Amino acid sequence: MFKYLQDLETPNQFLIIGAGPHCSFMFDQALLETKLPDARNSSNMKVGDLEIGDARYGGDDHGYVKLFLNWFEYWLNSEQNHVTDMPKVQLYVMGKGWNLDDHWPLKATRFTKYFLTGDPVSPHRQGVGMLSTSLPSGNEQDRYVYDPGSPNPTLGGGSFSSIVEAARDQRPVEARKDVLVYSTPPLEKPVTIAGPVEVVLYVSSSALDADFMVKLVDVYPDGKAINLSDDAFRVRYREGSTRKCSCSRARST
Repeated sequence: MFKYLQDLETPNQFLIIGAGPHCSFMFDQALLETKLPDARNSSNMKVGDLEIGDARYGGDDHGYVKLFLNWFEYWLNSEQNHVTDMPKVQLYVMGKGWNLDDHWPLKATRFTKYFLTGDPVSPHRQGVGMLSTSLPSGNEQDRYVYDPGSPNPTLGGGSFSSIVEAARDQRPVEARKDVLVYSTPPLEKPVTIAGPVEVVLYVSSSALDADFMVKLVDVYPDGKAINLSDDAFRVRYREGSTRKCSCSRARST
């Protein structure tokens, strides 16, 4: 929505992306003092199995509350507090703090294509493959058995409202035989992922319908694999909810 309004050159539109699950990034000292059961210390935030660090807005325990009050004072009481002079985009990046810009996606964004490639070196025991910037050399196909009677369990993800469950180590799920895993080589330098992530799958199935869950996961040197982003879709609705399609062959985004 922000990008849509930005492209229309609509004035006074701002995007602030904090750390943590839905609304939990706004917990500050005032809320902590109420002892709400789901409140966490945003100056040393931990989300599930992930250490976030100091995620306070502006380094202030009451940063978000002050921002909200200034915003409403400006628009409702005509208080000249210069709140609209703040950067158009404010993004909290784990390990780096707040990133400020006036455009979304960030101006320094470099869109990179990765391709799913089977790994000919390692056996295909759990669908382990490569995530490479090079085009695959041939018409490779990866397969797995999908059993609706034994569904893949959810483990963390963006749909969780609990700060305890959002970011979880994905290794138990990745060990399943109905999960395909594609990994880059170890990164030579830090990479900041911010902005839209699009996945295009070319699939065919012997089932009448199938569900796909795609996850972007950050793998740590000790093997811990933390989910960063995820999305799911049902193949019959790949062209919209008003039109149903078969699942024999499909190209889905």
